[in-house]
Amino acid sequence: MKNYITHFIFFILLALVTLFLYQIRRSTTLDGRQMDFAITRPGSVSEIIISGSGGEVNLEKTEGGQWMLNSQYEAREKAVDILLQTLVRLRVTSPVPLSVAGELMNKFEVEGTRIDFKTGRRNISYLVHSDGTESPTYMIKQGSNQAFEVEVIGFSGHTASLFISDEDYWRPNVLFNFHVNEIAEVVIQHKDPDEESFRLTRSPQMEFELYSFPANTPMENINDSLAIRYLSNFFYTPYERSAGTSGKSMIDSLSAIQPDHIIRAKNHQGEEVEVSLFKIVVGDLAGEQAEYDPFRLNALINDKTEVVTVPYQSVDLLLRSATYFYP
Repeated sequence: MKNYITHFIFFILLALVTLFLYQIRRSTTLDGRQMDFAITRPGSVSEIIISGSGGEVNLEKTEGGQWMLNSQYEAREKAVDILLQTLVRLRVTSPVPLSVAGELMNKFEVEGTRIDFKTGRRNISYLVHSDGTESPTYMIKQGSNQAFEVEVIGFSGHTASLFISDEDYWRPNVLFNFHVNEIAEVVIQHKDPDEESFRLTRSPQMEFELYSFPANTPMENINDSLAIRYLSNFFYTPYERSAGTSGKSMIDSLSAIQPDHIIRAKNHQGEEVEVSLFKIVVGDLAGEQAEYDPFRLNALINDKTEVVTVPYQSVDLLLRSATYFYP
């Protein structure tokens, strides 16, 4: 009888301890669902929207697996891969102390960066905030009242810096990105009359024809090997950067003058890229003796809504004259 009473008391105490721990777990703010920021299947993510002080970017995956930026440009593949790995490697390091929770909630709403993404049938939203590169990065799920300090496994930098809402970051910084067997036509137009402008065409059967430009006079017996070598330079032609906030005034100024060079390339599907290149004036003008930057050019691309800076070395091999194609 005594052993029965002892066992009964033991089970009562065990039940009370279990109930106590359960109540403690229920009352704590460390809800597992609120802490779970990482994704497990990056391949299932089909859309990501990042909204912040730098603007808003919409990254959407097409049926063919290509990521598009704001339904207009191809997104930089490497940048998207880094973002997806960031979402996979997110880890909570600690909950936000109650002493700063109220102030931080206001900062999320006013200064935070919002990340929305679709994975499978789920729509998930986070808010991210940090006071600076020397400060922790905090995240909170949309609709939650508990924020957490987070880090990215294997990344020693500032976690908040990985969520970028500036469109320029996500755009591929290339002028041309055509393979030789894609190109149908290239036109090079030089401002200097001493340089020979030309139009080079390539058929699907790899037959080349060269014409003067704009007279369109056929030029016979060109070297096909030189033509192939020349067109290979249209694969991944990079530029340095956008002109940024000064772009509008620069567009107006450059649009009012004749370009020093125009490069136009078109593929067999009709996709066309036109780049107008302008020498960059440096120093003071002394009459007509202007000095020019020997290393860089300004460029207007396609619809001339953006100015970028192009290293000479990126386009030097494109700015040939017609005589190049003769042995």
